[in-house]
Amino acid sequence: RVAQLIEQESATLTGVLVSLAEQRTRVAFVLNDGWECTGWISAVGTDVVVVFGDDERRRVIRTAVVASVTPERSVRTTSTSGDRSAPLDATFEDVVRDLQAMETPLTVLAATGTSASGYLNWVGTDVAFLTANGPATSASVGGSYVSLSALRVVITR
Repeated sequence: RVAQLIEQESATLTGVLVSLAEQRTRVAFVLNDGWECTGWISAVGTDVVVVFGDDERRRVIRTAVVASVTPERSVRTTSTSGDRSAPLDATFEDVVRDLQAMETPLTVLAATGTSASGYLNWVGTDVAFLTANGPATSASVGGSYVSLSALRVVITR
């Protein structure tokens, strides 16, 4: 009983996400602004969780904006407790950079509640360039510059 209490008191969101991913249970996420998604956790990084939804889209979520995570079915509370490290040594920005290389259409959700859809042409130190009609082949193609720190979710299509 004492060991369980100590484990629960040292619990972290990352540790809970890792345990839920290992249990392969379907979960519902609610973010700080009320945005919701449901699916299976496919990866947990330093400050990021990747959720694979029923619609076969991946949602890359910055863990700092997660308000709650609810498992679809009962889980053993002792197995979702404890201070565990993320198995993926990657940050939210690292995962976004990897998405750029995939040249797939996506939607980005910003902290302001706004969204934009298109292709990530490039990702810099703290900014990304998003074009609407596919990967740009020249510098003259229009698009939007998006601050990486403002992004909270990236959804692949």
